[in-house]
Amino acid sequence: MDAVLDRFDSARREVWRVAAKTSLGRRCATDRATRLSVLGITHTLTLLALVALAPVWLLLVGPLVLGVPHVMADIRYCFIRPARPIGWLPRVVVALPILGLMGMRAANLFFGVEIPLWNDVAFGSAAIVLASALGPRSAGARVGLTLITVGLGVLALAHARTTILIFAHAHNVIALGIFALWARSRGVGSAAFAVVPAFVIAIGLIAVGALEPVTAYFGGTQEPVAGLSLAGLAASLAPGVDGALATRIVLVYAFAQAMHYVLWLRLTPGAVLPGPPSLTYRRTLRGWVEDFGRLPFALAALSIIAVPIWAAFAEPMTVRSGYLSLAGFHGWLELAMLAMLGLGRARPASN
Repeated sequence: MDAVLDRFDSARREVWRVAAKTSLGRRCATDRATRLSVLGITHTLTLLALVALAPVWLLLVGPLVLGVPHVMADIRYCFIRPARPIGWLPRVVVALPILGLMGMRAANLFFGVEIPLWNDVAFGSAAIVLASALGPRSAGARVGLTLITVGLGVLALAHARTTILIFAHAHNVIALGIFALWARSRGVGSAAFAVVPAFVIAIGLIAVGALEPVTAYFGGTQEPVAGLSLAGLAASLAPGVDGALATRIVLVYAFAQAMHYVLWLRLTPGAVLPGPPSLTYRRTLRGWVEDFGRLPFALAALSIIAVPIWAAFAEPMTVRSGYLSLAGFHGWLELAMLAMLGLGRARPASN
């Protein structure tokens, strides 16, 4: 591993050496906000191209390759090292219903236990209510926010099917809000002024069909891959919607999901981790091991490798569906941490 990391870090130094010949490259090397802005816009343009040319591949390969790493990042930056100081007891209390949700999902996937439709909504709402009650804010603010989240939770339970559909789309955007808040708490909030508009503009372009001429000109394909198709996804992501509008809704989801991975794996770490704007691969790996511990990190690393290998030799759609089922907890964890830390003035952390 040391030899591999040395090679990657050597290549990284060469890239920065070349980049430093330009004024923008020098700013990226020394200024965190500039680097995050450039990264965010670059990834946005790249993902727009993939949505136009190979959206089904993006929807299939993204979860299989980046799914587990992004869930690890989600846990790391929401639970292990949140942006604002908070004790372990509130975090553990909020984690209990999340663990219950994970257990029910695992029981369904591995043992065929029937799970009621409202299961995720009930456990997820409980985590959000607890987070509202335990967040680092005044007693009055805690009471007010708790009452609001209880009311929203009851409403969500009464309309569980609609809630789950909305959540399927909205959870991809939650990471954007977390990035903006976390970046602000670390003193690099200006990066959000580049990333958030780029995200919104990209979704707008997809929603109005602006990418369709690009798809036609460059021969992009929306044909099924390994049993996954836009039409099949439209049945679950855009029920009751037909034609071009249904396809565009799925394409918006494809972009938002991929950007969700970018936010957790590239932009949020760049905003919250101490040190220089760009960390070496060796230092990045050491930080992961220190935060998770050797054994948990080793098990997670094995999962990162095992999922795409399993998909290559088994049925990719089955593996993708299994991953999405087990990973369903992380969106609720994100909402809970927003409820816990998203209101009130964040205390800037030194870099």
